[in-house]
Amino acid sequence: MKNLLAFAAFAAVSTVCGAQRGPASYVLDEATGRISAFGAKDGRACVVGIENRYFLMSRSGDVEALEREDVVVKKLSGEGWVGYRCTNPKLPDIDIVKRYRKVNGGLRRTLAFRNRGR
Repeated sequence: MKNLLAFAAFAAVSTVCGAQRGPASYVLDEATGRISAFGAKDGRACVVGIENRYFLMSRSGDVEALEREDVVVKKLSGEGWVGYRCTNPKLPDIDIVKRYRKVNGGLRRTLAFRNRGR
């Protein structure tokens, strides 16, 4: 198995929402598995654009990929959560697993990278 170090950087273009109680609204992109919009309970847009970048470091060379290039391979779901298993053409042999769960009126995302390579 290759020794890999992968991490994601997150950037968002947002507007001011202020403190809100109650559930937020969100839209997940079914093609990439990313959050495409996030809004306050009253319908105001809090996040109007999200861009995640993946940085993979290995002995054979470093790679940078964008979440918008992800391709959903399989939609996942369980009790109280939804997720996606994705691939990215710039990260061969890597599965990107994204899980979303509603928490305290917001949305929590867990991101995992799984090496399918040798």
